[in-house]
Amino acid sequence: MIKKKLFFVLPLFVLLYTACDTFNGTGETRSGVYLTIDSIILNEGAGSLASINEDTGNITAESDSAEVVMSNRPKNASTLASDWLDIVLTEYQVTFYRTDGGSTVPNSLRRKITYTINFNDDININSLTFLSAEQKLESPLWDLAVNGYDRETEMPVIEVSVMIEFFGHLVSGETIYAKGWTSLAYGVTVQ
Repeated sequence: MIKKKLFFVLPLFVLLYTACDTFNGTGETRSGVYLTIDSIILNEGAGSLASINEDTGNITAESDSAEVVMSNRPKNASTLASDWLDIVLTEYQVTFYRTDGGSTVPNSLRRKITYTINFNDDININSLTFLSAEQKLESPLWDLAVNGYDRETEMPVIEVSVMIEFFGHLVSGETIYAKGWTSLAYGVTVQ
């Protein structure tokens, strides 16, 4: 009998990207601040697959989450502090891209959130869900957990880049946006 053992891989890299999506017609944002994603650190257990208890048949799956640190920084050091320049985050979206030659990915995840980042300040979101437990019960991660290999690549691992986008607005009403990247692998080892 072949035993399957679950494993996870810590993030391979974190690539950060900063942007605001309101433009003045010349490609420059009107906002006096930048929304930045300073770091994305995957929490313990990220990358694990769903498992089936062979005795009971019960399925266990847990959501994957990350600690995300974000900043609200002035574009110009001489910008005076103002409550109007506070950022209110309203939602985020997670999109997966295969980096291993496969094409099937978990569905995108979009959720509402409410966080305020004061002018020239940071916030730490300790447990932002980027893959729900339900998504682990869908293709391609469920197929990998059950079969022990990915049907597309015939490998015991699925490697993905993860793009996390944040949407919000300044207290003054102007929209603001930022995105960041990380990567990880889901897989099984056969003993």
